[in-house]
Amino acid sequence: MAAPIRAFFHSSQVSTPRLAVGDAFAPANVHNHNLLADVVAFMAGRAFNYAMEAIVVQVSALAAGPPTTITMRLCLDAAGDNTVIPDTTATIAVGLTTTTVGAVAYSVKVPIAQTMAGELGNFYLFVHGDTGTFTLDSSTITWSES
Repeated sequence: MAAPIRAFFHSSQVSTPRLAVGDAFAPANVHNHNLLADVVAFMAGRAFNYAMEAIVVQVSALAAGPPTTITMRLCLDAAGDNTVIPDTTATIAVGLTTTTVGAVAYSVKVPIAQTMAGELGNFYLFVHGDTGTFTLDSSTITWSES
């Protein structure tokens, strides 16, 4: 007998580079994730009410310092005023042969009920480093429905 399916996992990846990200949050250094963009029709147009699982951030051009940690914040609005996942910091795992590239991963494991009218499915990921600058290459948010 087959094991029952307990959850379905989905992901959203944004690969729009954000150059010269510094040591403070800035509205220009944001990735907009529409988590409901590629879901089945009955979920479209509804508020997000699922479990946020993980966030992975890929960076490059680690310079002028370089940064050793990245802090992220996930918000319901592009201005960064309505936070759903507060500031969380992770150490950058730099490349083994290229130390100017790296990644961070955050295990979120938080159920989120979206409350912002007009922003259905949209979440805004802000990042900054502890020192120096870097390029935000891509970010991936994984979420589940059960």
